[in-house]
Parts: sequence; structure tokens; C-alpha cells
Amino acid sequence: MNNISLIKYIKLIATFAIVSLSVALSGCSTLSKGECMEADWYDIGARDGASGKPRSRLDDHRESCKEYNVFPDREQYYMGREEGIKIYCTPENGFKMGSEGKYYAKVCPFDLEKAFLDSFNHGRKIYDVRKKIADNNRSIDRLENELSKKETKQDRRKIIREEILSLDRRNRTLRDELTYLEKNNKYRY
Repeated sequence: MNNISLIKYIKLIATFAIVSLSVALSGCSTLSKGECMEADWYDIGARDGASGKPRSRLDDHRESCKEYNVFPDREQYYMGREEGIKIYCTPENGFKMGSEGKYYAKVCPFDLEKAFLDSFNHGRKIYDVRKKIADNNRSIDRLENELSKKETKQDRRKIIREEILSLDRRNRTLRDELTYLEKNNKYRY
């Protein structure tokens, strides 16, 4: 490697490091300067609650705003979060979160959690079955691609066809399960 290439390489690495550092640092801030200065802590709490953020999210906001000498109104934030969490912890939202494969951070209060979790788990079953079908379809596509190649040997072709048939049978069973789960879904969103 000559000196010019080495210098270009070092500059590229330095640029990558600077960009990575700025992305990492900006990812830590939950609120911008403007949001801190204009903060409606009730509204911020309500949005965080409706998004399923944990109570500790206020600590993140405090960290973000402390450099601007702005400190959250804890009481207003938690009042808003309590209202927002009622929106998040509904059975309909639980189903939506589960069926999209989202993570549940155990933020629902005891009186709302059972209904939320029942619907979340039902949605998660649907998500898992859809994912298995998609994974099987990708495997079938990969196998069919291998099967279409001229260099694939005859004995391998036989194995591929058997694998495709097996994946197809599994998909039929999974589609039946998916139909059953969707038909028995009382948590539509």
C-alpha cells in the first residue's frame, strides 16, 4: 500500500469513527434542546405511556435536558404517563404489539396486564406462525434455485425435492393453524 492509499484509508477510518460517534451520542438524547425548553411534561409523559415506555424514561429525559438547565416536572410527567399507559395497555394494542413481533417491557399496571398479555400472546402466536411460513418459503426459494442449476447432481436433486415437499407440508399445517388463530381472534385492531 503506498502512502497516498494509506492516507486515504486513515481518513476514511477517521470519518467513519466521527460519524459513528455522533450517531451514538445523538441516540442517547431523548429530547432536543427545543423540546426541553418548551416541555409540556404531562404531554411527554402521556406520549411515553402510550408508547409503552417504562417509568425510568423520565430519568433519560432528565439527562437530556440537564445540560440546558431544564428539569422535568415529575408529578406532571407521571400523571400524563398514567393516562398514556391506559391507551397502551388495552387488549387491542396488546394484540397489535404481539402480532407485529414487538417486545413487551412489562409496563402495564396489574389491573390491565392480564387482558393486555392474553391478547399480546394471541397476537404473538400469529406472528410466530407467519414467521415460520415466511422462513419456510425462503428455504423453498433457496432450494428451488439450487434445483434450477445445471451443475446440481441427480442424487442432490432428489433430496431437494423431498425437502421442498416436506416444507410444503409444514406450510399447509401452519396455514391451517394461522387460519384457526385468525378466526378465533377477538382482539382485532
